[in-house]
Amino acid sequence: MNRSSFIASLSALSAGGLPRSGLAQTPVLNLRIGANANDTYAAPYYAQDEGFFARSGLNVDLQTMANGAAIAAAVVSGAVDVGVAVPVTLASAHLHDLPFVIVAAGAMSLPTVPALRLCTAKTSTLKTPKDFEGHVIAINALGVGADFQLHAWLAQNGADFSKVKLAEVPFSEMGSALDHGTVDAALLVEPAFTVALRQYNIHVVTALDAIVGAPYLVSCWFTTRDFADKHPDHINRFIRVIYETQHWANGHKSETAAILSKYSKLDIAIALAMTRCTWADQLRATDIQVYLDMAAKYGGLARPVPAADLIYKPA
Repeated sequence: MNRSSFIASLSALSAGGLPRSGLAQTPVLNLRIGANANDTYAAPYYAQDEGFFARSGLNVDLQTMANGAAIAAAVVSGAVDVGVAVPVTLASAHLHDLPFVIVAAGAMSLPTVPALRLCTAKTSTLKTPKDFEGHVIAINALGVGADFQLHAWLAQNGADFSKVKLAEVPFSEMGSALDHGTVDAALLVEPAFTVALRQYNIHVVTALDAIVGAPYLVSCWFTTRDFADKHPDHINRFIRVIYETQHWANGHKSETAAILSKYSKLDIAIALAMTRCTWADQLRATDIQVYLDMAAKYGGLARPVPAADLIYKPA
């Protein structure tokens, strides 16, 4: 796939703050941010509603987009300045010579906190990795992570990933698909997991987060190298604010649940009950590399990508 085809594919998929005492002398900067009101992308909504952006002198145009691919397409086209996506999307973009650079860490996945769950109907006889050979597993989208983790789990337990059929199904429809038997299993994340657990008779076979074996970044804040080089004040201020917001969010689950419910239209009871993400407090290449290595090993990247190559370094 060439560079222009990669950009087209992105489009196709689209269906700590500054001191208060310095604000009087700090010019207001305009910044356009592309995000999505799901748990691992939602920090800008918290910053907007809780006043973190305003107090830092950032006038933010926060644009809600369908997913990370849509956000990446908006950033590369110049429609927004900063976006959020999974590291694999940015690594794949790097392999296609797109000038994305990661400026801050977003949400973390921890082996001890379930995020991606392989589920079946409670009446299912599928239990072991080998049992899933020859069966249909629902996945929200190919190439963004869940399929690599499933591949790793099957391979590491003696099962053949090539014998599994993946069917793209929206998260919101997976519970019903399991209940009606149109798929044999599903890879569910929040909030769809908690919704499905309440509405249908589903069973968790395993949580796939532990297969990575270490904490890793689920989301990253990124921009283009050109924007970062030309607007260092914007980027530095954004980095300080996003980490201040994420630190606050880790300790204010009920408040962030209310904001998440407001922007995503998610039932507040679900937002309060579901497993929430943990936000990172710094950007470490090792937290990206562990997942990129797995993606490269199990077909998610055409070749290995050093995480350090994705992280922005001022000229």
